[in-house]
Amino acid sequence: EIQYLSNPSNFLKYIYDEYKEKIKLIVSGSSAFYIDRKFKDSLAGRKKIFNVYTLSFREFLRFKKEEVLSQKDFSALSLEEENKANLYFREFMIYGGYPKVVLSETIEEKRAALADIYQSFLEKDISILLNIQKTESVVALVRLLSSQVGNLVNVAELSNTLGISVQTVKEYLWYLEKTYIVRKVTPYFKNLRKEITKAPTYYFVDLGLRNYAANQFGSAAGSPDGFLFENFVFNSLKDHLYLTP
Repeated sequence: EIQYLSNPSNFLKYIYDEYKEKIKLIVSGSSAFYIDRKFKDSLAGRKKIFNVYTLSFREFLRFKKEEVLSQKDFSALSLEEENKANLYFREFMIYGGYPKVVLSETIEEKRAALADIYQSFLEKDISILLNIQKTESVVALVRLLSSQVGNLVNVAELSNTLGISVQTVKEYLWYLEKTYIVRKVTPYFKNLRKEITKAPTYYFVDLGLRNYAANQFGSAAGSPDGFLFENFVFNSLKDHLYLTP
């Protein structure tokens, strides 16, 4: 969590300039917004930025020690391989791709791991970022988004439902993107003005976190909203495209 240093840019610049032939640093942080705010220097020419998301399904299989299956063409599996892949896929759709959750052995441990991630984010990260003591509105917003994955999001409706201003809703949504909880997808129009102003869609970066927020740990195929698989498809496309946060 490099952003917790008081002045990380000066520290990293010094290490690079003094020891660039001997030392290479890999630094990480969970909040793009907080990192941007803490870095007082762009470190241009001294850094490469990588966005690290939760595990894809193929990475999930490797964590499950199914290296051979992870490299298979999923459209050409044997019946035995297909049955095994379906069981793993169901687990992935329900509990997502956070490594700690994937490596947890029991359902209880997986739920506890997700609860810890979810609560730490809301109670610690968001309260620090927004400089607020009460996060009820943020929690409610995350739950609302989890219940309408893949649907168009009307900010005015969210504002009325939550009892907060439209501008506050927009700020919260922006923070949720910057902390890698959700991703916004704007509709495609040839007219750029329409693309910017029309209602967007939000997807969760991790399916497990979405299901925890929605309090849904049942069958992925039978999810009430029918958009969970769509969220999976979006995440799969994201893994093959360069999409900035």
